[in-house]
Order: sequence, then structure tokens, then C-alpha cells
Amino acid sequence: MPRFRDISAAYELSEPSIAIGEKLRSTLSAKLAQFSVELIINADIQRIDERKGHALVTWQCRDCNIFMTRSADFAIDATGYQAFPEHETIKRTLGLSIVYQACVAFEYRDKSPGSRPISFIVMDGWYPCLMPHIGDNKDGEDEIFNRYILTHGCYTILGTHESPQKAQADVENVESTSAINELKAAAEAEMCRFWPDFAHRFVYEGWKGQVLAKPRVETDFRSSLTFANGRVVHVVPGKISNVFNAADETLQLLEFATQGHGDVVSVDAGIAVVNSSSLITEKAELQKPSDKMSARATQQPKTHSLPSSWSSHVNKGSYKIVERITTPPCTELVKMTHKLKALDPTTSYIFDNGAGTGILTTQLKAHNPNLKIFATDISPGMIRSLQTAASEHNWSDIETAVADSQDLTSVSLTSTTKKEESTQGLPGTISLANSTFTHTFSTFMIGSVEQPHLAIAEMYRVTAPNGILALGAWAGATWGAIWQKAVRLALGDENYVAPRIVHKDWSDIDDVIRGVEAAGWKVQESKIEKAPWGWKNADEVDEYIFEGGNPIVNLLMEGFEGEKLKACRDSFKRVMQEEYDEGRDLCETAILLTAIKK
Repeated sequence: MPRFRDISAAYELSEPSIAIGEKLRSTLSAKLAQFSVELIINADIQRIDERKGHALVTWQCRDCNIFMTRSADFAIDATGYQAFPEHETIKRTLGLSIVYQACVAFEYRDKSPGSRPISFIVMDGWYPCLMPHIGDNKDGEDEIFNRYILTHGCYTILGTHESPQKAQADVENVESTSAINELKAAAEAEMCRFWPDFAHRFVYEGWKGQVLAKPRVETDFRSSLTFANGRVVHVVPGKISNVFNAADETLQLLEFATQGHGDVVSVDAGIAVVNSSSLITEKAELQKPSDKMSARATQQPKTHSLPSSWSSHVNKGSYKIVERITTPPCTELVKMTHKLKALDPTTSYIFDNGAGTGILTTQLKAHNPNLKIFATDISPGMIRSLQTAASEHNWSDIETAVADSQDLTSVSLTSTTKKEESTQGLPGTISLANSTFTHTFSTFMIGSVEQPHLAIAEMYRVTAPNGILALGAWAGATWGAIWQKAVRLALGDENYVAPRIVHKDWSDIDDVIRGVEAAGWKVQESKIEKAPWGWKNADEVDEYIFEGGNPIVNLLMEGFEGEKLKACRDSFKRVMQEEYDEGRDLCETAILLTAIKK
């Protein structure tokens, strides 16, 4: 049995696996040919006409750009609900809201394969999933199951869009940049967090990208949708096992159309579905899409925590505005900490967890330039910025590393200014030992990680007994309420609810205290501080929000594109001008606390 960690319970279950790849394609092609079903692939459907009891399908071949036409009794739309021109009309008729996700998956080879495939699924939430890739074995032997696919709820959903074309652009963009490497590293780190041996047992071989359609609903809806419109059966795909449901419903719809019997009903405008279809059983949910789903379901990816998104934010230069608002509370937190336990260079070893560009480190060095500091951040771009600051200010005794605050057992050292060491002599990846630091700081990172309780627990682990935790957190965020009002005014949608952009359990001072003490800390002092943004005018606010690339703020605008986004942006600026004195009245609320490890 593999050795797992950070898992409360593990179950070994026998379950069927679905063949994919060449085995699936060849098997299905043979079956379809057996029943005189023509398979049209690599095609852009131009139109479907119903003539004399037949479906006349016209398409353009992507390989040769030639227009072709076929007449058939029925056509089955197996394009993933992406290529038929009538899709938009049907969505309006059924009251559906369909979004398109750009997704990737990573392929691996198992160096210790067995005679049976395995799957490793961490539940339930934004966790990794390792599944067998059956039927496309490079050795040509199905009895050796050595190919696997890794996905992750946070890191393998690139974005959510209103059209398949824009989602495809996401896939093409990730291929042309280094982002795919950071996505892979983040997904692998999550696998190693739960299954440490993954890194030694599996070898990376490549990745695949695809666009997937999904109903936009409040919950994580995963069922497929199958319905007939005239002589065309359409399928909106769900999770992979739904292929059986879709096949069964398709056969029932065809039987009803040809023989006139079956458990089929007509819904709107002659569109037919089987009585057990989700379009019947879950109609209320499907026809009342909610923007609240953005904080809950996989239609809203969590890639805001991806290292590259923060690196991009720094590279645009707009992070200077974040530094402007966070510097005063960081200064106050240093004072609170020094009052509780002196920041003395002869006895203190300080951990700056989620250091960003070094705002807190700068305040610590201003307090005493000889303090010994270990600074980490998940974003390489942030750490590079901190290293530049250290070099410009000639700071000594600073080590920097790229690390996930939720798992400090794998930390990649990047630089040191310790007098007795050089960057060339760094050991690379290390594990932060228990009880290493006398003071642990974390400023305004905790509300944006996936699992804050893990980050707090890790900080407790690496802090020495009687050591200090100094924590800064945002009490919510002003942007959500303003964006919500702007959208309601622009679109006339009084039911729109903006997604949360700060973790719901870590945005109130009482909740933060409760979360900190649950990890074993004893809170000594806590307070609320106002942090003004210091905007000059609404134009500066507008540029930062819509052009600055802040990955947290960008969560608000997921699913808003084109004219819809422009209308909401204009409305946002008007709200800023009319209700917030051009943005000059805007401020955040900072939660500051200190605690002791008992």
C-alpha cells in the first residue's frame, strides 16, 4: 500500500476504467461502420437542412477547406456542443447558459506498472486526480498499464468563456508560453503532497489541451444533456462516464423518432428529451444559472493562485499599488511583534511566508538591517523582485525560496545574501524543519490560498516553541460589492451576486482568531486597521482593475467578455466617480494579530 499523507482516510475500491485514445477510436469507428453510421471528423458544420424526411448536413473539411454535403436519416452532434450553428438558438429556447472551458491534462508513464490499472483521486474539492490512460499503450500491450493522466481542479482548468473560440485561444496561448511548465509543477506538487512517491514513480511525457462545454449553474453540475431538435440529436458532454447515459438517451430519441414509442417528451419549441433527462429532472437548476457559482463550482477555475499569474502581475508594474496599500499595516505589524518578543538580530530568525515583492521584509530591515530573514513565495516573479530589492539595498542575511505556504516540506532555494554562503552553493530543494524560526510573519496571503488552515498549521510547525506568529489578513474586499453594483446597473440583473475573492472563513476578525487558535496558537493581540488605497482619480482605479492583471481581482470578471465587459467596466467607473469621490474614498480593512506558539 503506498504511503499517503494529509489524508484523513483512504479507500481501495474496484471500479471500471474507460478506454481512451486509439483503442477507443478504432473500436467505435468499427462499431459505427457496422451499423452504417458515417463518422465525420475535423469538420466545421455550416448548416443542417431537413428535407423530405432526411437531414442534409453541409460542412467544411478543416484538412482540405472543401465544402461537403451528406444526406442522412438522422445526424448526431458529437462535437462537444461546439460546432453547430444552431447551438445559440437552442440554448435560448431551453433557457440554458453554456460556458466553454479551456482544459489541459498531463501525461505520465508509470515506472513500476502492475497488471491492473490504478487511479488516485483526492476528494472532495480542488485536489489532484490521477487516472489510467487505457488502450493506447506505446508497447502495444494492454496488460501492462503504465500510462496515466493527471488533472487538478485548480491548475488544469485554464479559463471559462462564453464561446469555444475564446476557450481555444486559452489553450493555444498556454502552449506558446512557459505557463504550461508552471501548471505542471503546481499539479505535481499537489500530487506529491498527498502521495510523496509520485515524483519517483511517474515520468512526465507531455500534455493535451481541449475545450469542454459545461452548463453554467450554481453547483458543480457534471451530468450530460441529450436532446433532439428535428432530425439532429445534440449532446452537451458531462463527466466521462456520462457517455453511457448519453448513448442510451440518444438511442431512445432515435427509437421514438422512427417507431413512435418510448419514454420521450417534448419540452420547448419541439425539442424532445427522454423523461429521465436532466433537462427534466434538474430543469429549475439549469434554467436559473447563478453567478454565485463562481465561488463554488469548477466553471470558475482557481488558477488565481497559479504562480505565473502573480508573476505576470509583478511584471506589469501594477503591483506597486498593492505595495502602497499594504506598507502601513505591515509597519504596524512589525511594531506589534517587537512589543511582544523583541526582533533582535542576535537571537531572532524570521520567516516571511508569502513574502511577495518584499514589502514586509523591507519593514523588517528598516526596523533593524541586521535581522536574519528567510522569505518565501509561491511566485518566482515575486521572489525575483524581492531579490532585486535585496541587491539594491545591499541587505545581508536574507535567503529566498519558492514555496507553497500550504506545504513547506519542499522549498526551492533561489538565493542567499548570508555572508558565509553563495548562491552557487545552495542545496536546491530543502524541507523546512520543525521549530526553525523565532518569528513567523504572513501578510495578506492567507485569504487567497486554497486551504488557509494548512498554511497556518505549517507556520505553526516551523516556528519554535514560544515563537511568534504575526498575521495580516484582509477583512473581505471592497471590489466585490462595487463590481456587483456595477453589473446590476449595466445589465439590469438584480439577481447578480459577485463571487467572493477572499476566503469566506478568513475574512472576519473572529473567524481569523478562531482559525489561528485551532492550529495551536494562542492569540495575544488583535486589531482592525483601515488601509486607504490612495487613488488619485477614477481613471487610475479603472486602469488598475481592468488592465493591472491582479489575479484576485480578475476573478470578478470571469465570464465577462466583449460588449458585456465594456458595459460593466463603464458602469464600474461611474460608480467610482459618483459614490467614492473618484475612488479617493476607497479603503480596505486589515486584520492584524500576534500569537504565541505554546
